[in-house]
Amino acid sequence: MGKGAGLRSECSRIADLSSSGEHKPAVDAAREAEVAGVECSPEILKAVESSSSKLHKADSYVHKAVKRRKEGNLLSARANLDLALEIYPKYYWVQTLKKNVDRSIQAELDSLVNEASYLESRGDPDGALSRIQDAVKLSPGDEGLR
Repeated sequence: MGKGAGLRSECSRIADLSSSGEHKPAVDAAREAEVAGVECSPEILKAVESSSSKLHKADSYVHKAVKRRKEGNLLSARANLDLALEIYPKYYWVQTLKKNVDRSIQAELDSLVNEASYLESRGDPDGALSRIQDAVKLSPGDEGLR
């Protein structure tokens, strides 16, 4: 196989990565190809530009999520991570970060439910109700809290 065929093959691989939603590998491969002097077609360069743009947008959601988590706003953190994963579902470390946020939400829910039980057992139904209402805000779809 000649050098030209190898270059076309690399450009095809980049295009395949981009079209399959593998945005980071596509952008990385395009950078490596550029350094190696490989010139791909304008269509492939446009696809790589699109992948790069999607990656930047996903990253902006991740940065917002990290900020919201530090502020203690777990629901907003999870929502931003969901948006990032809609753009780039194969973003492994974002999947991991979302699992950690989900665990934090579950821990907070468990704590609120335990506090509600304690307050109820101590004769403070208003305090217990307040904790349950906070838990419902964290997990509005949880029928067990109603």
